[in-house]
Amino acid sequence: MKDCLKDEPDPKNPFKLTDEYACYYDFKKRVLHQAQIDLTEQSGASFTFTEQKKGREIMAIEFHFKVRL
Repeated sequence: MKDCLKDEPDPKNPFKLTDEYACYYDFKKRVLHQAQIDLTEQSGASFTFTEQKKGREIMAIEFHFKVRL
């Protein structure tokens, strides 16, 4: 069994995507965009995200949340 909580990021899989989302595009489409829709519909809160890139490679995702009071 793989240790998912190791301190060092895996350079080949920095977001620890499983085979279900082997491609970042699939993860973005099926998880991130769907989470944006669901959160807005169910709570009125919303978020955006910015991809931090190094060349064409996504190195990190920065989230920005907005909560309606």
